[in-house]
Amino acid sequence: MGLGKTFQVIAFLCRAIEEGKQRKPSLVVCPSSTLENWMNECRRFAPNLRAVAYYGSQAERAALQSELEDPKAYDVMVTTYNVATGNKLDRMFLKRRGFSAMVLDEGHMVKNCMSSRYKWLMQIRADFRLLLTGTPLQNNLQELVSLLTFILPSVFSDSQEMLRHAFKTKSSGKRSGVESEDVSVAPSGAQTPVVQSELGPVEARHIEQAKTLLRPFVLRRRKVDVLGDLPKKTEHITRIDLTAAQRALYDRIMPEESEGVRQQLMQLEVGEESSGAAKQKQKQSWISTFMEMRKVADHPLLLRSHYTKKTLEKMAKQLLREPDYADANYTYVLEDMEVCSDFELHKICTTYPRMQRFKLTDPVLVDSGKVSQLKLIVDECVEKKEKLLVFSQFTSMLDILESVLGIWQVEYCRLDGQTKVDERQAMIDEFNNTERFPVFLLSTKAGGFGINLTSANVVVIFDSGNNPSEERQAEDRAHRVGQTKDVRVYRFIANGTIDEDIWECSRSKMLMEQCFWLEGLGTRTEE
Repeated sequence: MGLGKTFQVIAFLCRAIEEGKQRKPSLVVCPSSTLENWMNECRRFAPNLRAVAYYGSQAERAALQSELEDPKAYDVMVTTYNVATGNKLDRMFLKRRGFSAMVLDEGHMVKNCMSSRYKWLMQIRADFRLLLTGTPLQNNLQELVSLLTFILPSVFSDSQEMLRHAFKTKSSGKRSGVESEDVSVAPSGAQTPVVQSELGPVEARHIEQAKTLLRPFVLRRRKVDVLGDLPKKTEHITRIDLTAAQRALYDRIMPEESEGVRQQLMQLEVGEESSGAAKQKQKQSWISTFMEMRKVADHPLLLRSHYTKKTLEKMAKQLLREPDYADANYTYVLEDMEVCSDFELHKICTTYPRMQRFKLTDPVLVDSGKVSQLKLIVDECVEKKEKLLVFSQFTSMLDILESVLGIWQVEYCRLDGQTKVDERQAMIDEFNNTERFPVFLLSTKAGGFGINLTSANVVVIFDSGNNPSEERQAEDRAHRVGQTKDVRVYRFIANGTIDEDIWECSRSKMLMEQCFWLEGLGTRTEE
């Protein structure tokens, strides 16, 4: 998280080459958003290091494969997780190469040993493996077993199931005292640590066992050790009331057994087995309901409530008169519309001339408690000439925010999983180096890792997910080396909604992580 992991790896690889210890090329696997940064840092800090980027279209990668057959032609290959684990031809190419060192940037992306990503990366042969991460512990202690097995399969593979069983536990979520709405982080990044007595005895014992197991394999670097002059970061827990229309829709989809929402969330978090078809069906129903509740807490247009069935029938008839739909079937068009959200239908209406009369008005587009709060923050940033990062779990929410910023006449950048790899760094550079864009919209998953956005000093977590580590990573796109201003983080929580339950679950995970780093592996600080 801005502590120089990229630089350290480059120095490590250069040293290995200098001492004649690297007889084969090394491989770096990173998120798509950081590939260009890896190449830039190699050119900047080690111009003699022959680094090549293995990415591009399938045809471009096929051409690269023939160029990279000679292992003496390059020192380091840099590729992305999507390329390394996607196409079969790419997987086979990397598998047969064999590397001196294999480095996984954001190594927590292999925390699930049952995922296909873990399976394919494990098949790549390397003499040495290194995982880089600011958040090795994200959801539970069992994830550490996956990370250890990945770097040392010969040591931990046979003991994997035993270790998982030993570390299988639930977060108790016990808390002492009353939570403050503002959490200040000192310039060094150090927070007041929690005490282990806040955990249950079983959890505390498992944490101590995990510390003992992990200690020989961790090289830990903390902000408090190396970035003493880093500006302060303050987190504001911003509690927001839903608008009247938003509340009415939320109450309509709220399950009758609302008291069990947090309990059901916890059960889904720990992956409890649902035996029997009836229980499995009930589980899927809960997941679907939770998703709808989360969306409405963000913005009611993420569901369909404005466009009635009768209106959709009229819209389908009008759409068939457009050239793009001249050969379409009315029944199929209507069926497709019925599964669209209000905002998706609105976008269709803005695209085709005959549909204009059905589009939503500006007041409807901004009718959200969180959007109203965001307006206050955006206005303040524009007035103070500050820059703002807005993170959301939903790209569909980013779609709405694009329209909202258009209404407010505020220019912005946007980065999500669909942004082309070769366009990302240029966009980041333009945001950092010009005054044109005061706002950057980012998806939490695609924009929360490995990129430097220190020209911004205000961060909005528009909605929380089930992994608080992802949000800390997102915050540290701004709060990292190179930042010269104090950083303000606003975490939006809609009152009386599932946001509150998700926040409580996240706090339980953060409690476990704080206790994990409290002793033995060093005092817990912002990574």
